[in-house]
Amino acid sequence: MGFYSEAVYYRPGEAPVVTAKEVGAFLQKLLQTDFIKASRLSSADINWGAKITSDVRPFFDEQPVNTTTYRQPWWKRLFRNKPRPAFTTSITTLKSIDPDFSCDGDFDELIVKLLSQDGNIGRLNIVGGLTEEQYQWFQGPHPSGEQLNFRPDSWSLQFGEIGLHSITGWDLTDGETISEVVVGMMAFSIHGYGYFYPWEFRDWIEKFCIGTPIQEVCSLLRLTWPVTPAAPSADMVKIRRECTGLWPYDKLDAPLGWAWGPSES
Repeated sequence: MGFYSEAVYYRPGEAPVVTAKEVGAFLQKLLQTDFIKASRLSSADINWGAKITSDVRPFFDEQPVNTTTYRQPWWKRLFRNKPRPAFTTSITTLKSIDPDFSCDGDFDELIVKLLSQDGNIGRLNIVGGLTEEQYQWFQGPHPSGEQLNFRPDSWSLQFGEIGLHSITGWDLTDGETISEVVVGMMAFSIHGYGYFYPWEFRDWIEKFCIGTPIQEVCSLLRLTWPVTPAAPSADMVKIRRECTGLWPYDKLDAPLGWAWGPSES
């Protein structure tokens, strides 16, 4: 299995309440942007809910297949003041949990459903494919002349827990090593096989996402679901400082707002 990477444009913190009709209207505008208008819909999976939360059921959940309770044999308990407690082991399997609505291939069907649906979004994952022209554009040359390794082939809009991952992990100064940082509940991502090297992530963002058609998508996201500027917490500043490459900006204490981050698995 090869490397898989994502450039994630995320909204930090908890998500606002988002209605289905709001998402339908957003998609209508998104499909008018230069970057998205030629895309095909690969898949859309939606769960309805009161609000976007991290405790919405996953699309795949562990289900017990066989559970066995073990107790010590009586002869091992005879000479103990207190018998050891019983313990239970389970064999589990991944069971698919159906979304409340799914479709593929046709943005019109998705938009009609959203605009006609009363209620709010609990979780959402919309995936669109990039065109061959877009794929070739992302292969733009690196100044060093080295071969590019990141081959993005799709984009996605996700509402639910958004995590940024590191293959090697990040070593924090308190001795803890982490491999994922949960940054928010809403994100637009560009993804594909490979990894960003020889680009530094911040250089990749500057070349392909600043002043390009992707910037129009970012502006639409910020306009539709704005973030009230606020100072980051001390823990957030620590994460920005110690998780090398996670925060591709100069100011570690920059106010909270939509931001880019890398994710590799």
